[in-house]
Amino acid sequence: FGIYKVSKHTKNSNKIAISDEDILRFKSFNLNSNDKFFHTFNMFLFSYYAGGINFKDLTHLKWSNVADERLIYIRSKTKTPINLKLVGSALEILEHYRSISKLAAVEYVFPIVNRDGLTEKQIFYRYKKCLRKFNKELKLIAESVGIEKNLTSYVSRHSFATNLKFNQVSVEVISQLMGHADVSVTNAYLKDFGNEVLD
Repeated sequence: FGIYKVSKHTKNSNKIAISDEDILRFKSFNLNSNDKFFHTFNMFLFSYYAGGINFKDLTHLKWSNVADERLIYIRSKTKTPINLKLVGSALEILEHYRSISKLAAVEYVFPIVNRDGLTEKQIFYRYKKCLRKFNKELKLIAESVGIEKNLTSYVSRHSFATNLKFNQVSVEVISQLMGHADVSVTNAYLKDFGNEVLD
């Protein structure tokens, strides 16, 4: 057992994606009366608009990763470099956070791990705590706007991929946008999303 590794048995997870219509429902959420959901609302949409960036990479984004309306970073999971153009809605979200960041002189885009002097372990625990809060708040937002699917941090990523696929974007392009190491990973992402098309 010092030489041989026994890998964990993982079953295929049920990948959840929401439609363009559900994205519009999500965007209809009344933030004015629910300011406590402000960051969750914006981060979910930014993830969707920015190539389906996952929650870990999202929370570790620094202003140095944003240049000339492009998002440039290394995916933490695959170490793949990502370089994508940011569209209007993503830029609007960034502009709001940029105005806050200038006042507070913080280096992180979103206010998750941007406390000075934290150790790596403290950053990890803060990230996990914020992920739980994020997923809980997503469920409450979904419930309030009539989205029946179970929203989690990964739904924005799956939705990004799925909605591109439904709009005839090639798997190779989707794979590169998402920073997958191999197209087969993207195919695994997309193969479980066929019921609506098949029906």
